[in-house]
Amino acid sequence: MFLNAPALLKVIITFTFVLALNRFGLHLGLSLLVCAFSMLLWFGNALGESLQIVFNGAFNKECLLLLIVVFQILALTLLMTRTGMMQQMISSVKSIVPSRRMAMAMLPAMIGILPMPGGAAVSAPMVDAADEDNHLEPLQKTVINYWFRHSWEYWLPLYPGVLLVAEISGLSLKTIALLHVPFTFVSLISGVFFLLLPLKLGPQKGKKSHRQYKELIQSLSPILILLVLWLILGSVLKKLNSKYIPMILALVGAFIWLQIWKKPDRKTWFDVLRSKKNWLILVVVIGVKVFSTALESRTPGGDKIVNLIRENLDNLHIPSILVLMIMPFISGIVTGLAYGFVGASFPIVMSLVGENPSASQVMSYVVIAYGFGYIGMMMSPVHVCFVVTNEYFKTRITQAYRKLWGPMLAVLVASVIIGFIVARAGGHSIF
Repeated sequence: MFLNAPALLKVIITFTFVLALNRFGLHLGLSLLVCAFSMLLWFGNALGESLQIVFNGAFNKECLLLLIVVFQILALTLLMTRTGMMQQMISSVKSIVPSRRMAMAMLPAMIGILPMPGGAAVSAPMVDAADEDNHLEPLQKTVINYWFRHSWEYWLPLYPGVLLVAEISGLSLKTIALLHVPFTFVSLISGVFFLLLPLKLGPQKGKKSHRQYKELIQSLSPILILLVLWLILGSVLKKLNSKYIPMILALVGAFIWLQIWKKPDRKTWFDVLRSKKNWLILVVVIGVKVFSTALESRTPGGDKIVNLIRENLDNLHIPSILVLMIMPFISGIVTGLAYGFVGASFPIVMSLVGENPSASQVMSYVVIAYGFGYIGMMMSPVHVCFVVTNEYFKTRITQAYRKLWGPMLAVLVASVIIGFIVARAGGHSIF
């Protein structure tokens, strides 16, 4: 009976073991690899086939490109730290912003405008350095970095998940932006209330000056160059159909600019490239990709594991509104990606609307599904930003959950309220 357990139960148990192994000290990347391999065997795959799936997940083209991007981001961040640019940026923000708490939130929020893979790895050292007297616990810095880093992905069209919502739902990007902008306000307000206000930090010292604004722009120049080059190369190299190559080349441009301006020597470069923390984070990324590949793999019966999960939910005869919430939520947890939960669950969500739905029906379903999927993604132990932030500050995912429940619940409640208002405005009910 244990071997024939429903796919949904198997995945839930596997995720539980990922968290448990990490809780008891096994490196998260290794926890993911071990559990991914074990899960494949549990679903009936042969030993050799399971090893092949793990190998394919770790060494496919997309994974290797992602590893390059993440390593470049980590190296750029460390290089900016070693050359004093990070401290200059932090000092400028702390001088310009009167509140120390708001300064710590602004740093990851600024980086969050960039839809780069593993972007939380850029802002984590900023948050850490902003706490120059080590007044805060690592867990407090973990949740501040992670939560405020993800304030814009609800609606910003630069993010692939938002573009995919538009494609599947048929709504315009402008409509989705207007529909989802309230999520950003709820995210920021709830983050301030639950994460920042409890911090006992005094006001900033110093006075604002034009020089500080100039220094802020200078310290941000590698990131600004990265953003501009990424936007240009993303358009020029669109035919390559790769979301990573433009970012890789843009990061090379940022490195060149930093070398010309700050002139780091060979020793600095060598220290950056051999950083143990950076290499350990890459192990986590490999674990994330292998686990995601395992979930997308087929069982001996020919069905994908994610499809079996959907069937389990359907067989339980759960009401449509619950499927609307649960499917994106589980997809978010499973994939750890916005475009992952949108691609996996939104075709099903849109099928629940029925034939010839009104615009308000579509919008109400989209806003609820996206809100629940987003929080599922934020809770996912395979969300790269979540795992690299915990890895950087040496904290546990289970600890972070206890701090993030308030803001996450606020977003979930907001999604239901917004969906209800939109539905009532169109003269129909979602319940």
